[in-house]
Amino acid sequence: FWSVAASDSCTACAAGKSSNSTGISESSCSVCAAGEHSSSGSAVCTLCSAGKYLADDGADASAHDTESDCSTCANGFWALAGSQTCTACEAGKYLDSPGTSESSCTICGSGEFASTAASLSCENCPAGKHITDDGLTTSEHDDLSDCLMCDPGYYSIEGSQVCIACPAGTYNPEVGYDAVDCMPCEEGKYVATEGSTSCSDCVAGK
Repeated sequence: FWSVAASDSCTACAAGKSSNSTGISESSCSVCAAGEHSSSGSAVCTLCSAGKYLADDGADASAHDTESDCSTCANGFWALAGSQTCTACEAGKYLDSPGTSESSCTICGSGEFASTAASLSCENCPAGKHITDDGLTTSEHDDLSDCLMCDPGYYSIEGSQVCIACPAGTYNPEVGYDAVDCMPCEEGKYVATEGSTSCSDCVAGK
């Protein structure tokens, strides 16, 4: 509140402003800072809720005069209480709603990556590749190059955590084989072990 000399009453600071003491003029009332709002007669400004922001930093009282002046962060972004801006979830993480802290962002799971900040979801590694890490290390999921190619003798389907050994009777000579299964041995050839890169000729008479 504030009052002029010899006044018998005090005037409330306008909404969007605050004063924690009685001043002698309206200039005693300060416009709320970024990330804050207030109603008329407030001693202190109130922080915008987590997940919201208010950009104006004490320039325009009308930008702080109601809680609705606090804007909700976009999906893929988060903000602590009293924020001036929202922060994007970093690459390697995703968030399909507005977040209230950095921990709202989730690291992609095994076989997944997110190569851009503010991702709403993670992408699957293509067939023939894999990511073993299951949501523990962000840097293992922040680029397509984190999807490692399967060794010869192995294959994987889209979004795999591990590569699968070619079953007996099939083979794969290629690195990063992108089919959903291995190739069968040709007629007159065989392979008895898993994870093979080639087939052997059948013994004569067999």
